[in-house]
Amino acid sequence: MSRIVVGNDVVDLSDPRCRGRSESRRFLARVYTAAETARIRGSDAPDRTLWLLWAAKEAAFKVVSKVAGEPPPFVHAAFDVSVSGSGQTPVRGHVTHFDRRVPFVAELGPGWIHLVAWWDGAASVDPPPELRWSLSRVDEVLPGAQPDQLQAILEKRFTKRERPAVHSMASAAVRMAARDGVAAELGAEAGDLEIVCQGGAVGRTPPRLYVRGTPARTDVSLSHHGELVGWAAALATETGGS
Repeated sequence: MSRIVVGNDVVDLSDPRCRGRSESRRFLARVYTAAETARIRGSDAPDRTLWLLWAAKEAAFKVVSKVAGEPPPFVHAAFDVSVSGSGQTPVRGHVTHFDRRVPFVAELGPGWIHLVAWWDGAASVDPPPELRWSLSRVDEVLPGAQPDQLQAILEKRFTKRERPAVHSMASAAVRMAARDGVAAELGAEAGDLEIVCQGGAVGRTPPRLYVRGTPARTDVSLSHHGELVGWAAALATETGGS
């Protein structure tokens, strides 16, 4: 693994389940701190603000899980989000989880949020130059594909050890997009890369990148929601142990 670890989260704001959650007192009380709740309620776009803070917590959880070596209890309110500035794009900030501060940057579009968090041991304000990330639609990665074609896609496009973690078209698409994007950055062929989640429940085990069968020091993060898929990577050119 590289010296930098990364987590990312995507929110498809067109998903009906994203609408109106800022009006749910129970949801706010369970997930957000008092200061975060005040920020949501005082926002000109409360649902968008709510999901921005949610994405920061989710991405930071992925980072903290990697740094700690195992996932901590995911108490959302324990991940305290601070946003720098107002009305600026990309949005910057950090998430505090006990004694660890995880910076993030978020890009916002008319119907989406893509947030990338990282840990480099220094809580740097600016994204390290090694970071790369990208957002796509499922139908851009798998044009015309239908749900009943998933098994055929698995057999054709994924290795045996990649397949257990792929549970939907979006899950397949995000891995394919990440392999293509990271391969281009590393000067490799996409077919030389595998993204493997070994052990644990689906969606709870961090993905690990392999290049020509060898664990890579490049760290990757995957996220999908609705019709969107996003990946992030902390690049390293060497392969080998962590």
